[in-house]
Amino acid sequence: MKKINLEHLLLEVLEQEFKGTNEFLTAGELAYRCNGLCYEKGIRRKSPIVPYSIKIRMHGVRQTALGMGLVITSKRMKHIKEEDKKGNPIREKSFEIFGWKIAGQDDQQYIIEDMEIRKLMSNGNEAGLKSIAETARTKGLISPEDVLALVEGK
Repeated sequence: MKKINLEHLLLEVLEQEFKGTNEFLTAGELAYRCNGLCYEKGIRRKSPIVPYSIKIRMHGVRQTALGMGLVITSKRMKHIKEEDKKGNPIREKSFEIFGWKIAGQDDQQYIIEDMEIRKLMSNGNEAGLKSIAETARTKGLISPEDVLALVEGK
């Protein structure tokens, strides 16, 4: 029985999508394709790959991709609730991810939005943000001015 790291399997699925139509893939679509890829390669698993495990492992996939010079971006929806059912004011932030893909030349908007959300959630730890920004800049996916504005907070 062959064993494979789920992060590498996810990255392979994203690379296949990048070579194809390069659309955002949800956690369910990624899980479905990973299970299919396991079947094609003859990899037996005790349990199927589920969307929850995809969401947990995407951080590792992003780090592996950065090491290879690829930027994985996500499509997110920002939800802010202003009040509860009783009318009491609350402010709740939730950043739901709808899908992931390897960033291409036309994805500057998604890279910038993803970096802005990451900066908001970083709590001052910007090492990961800087590495993503630097990789995107060297690949020509975003302009140097955008990198300075996002990283330095201008």
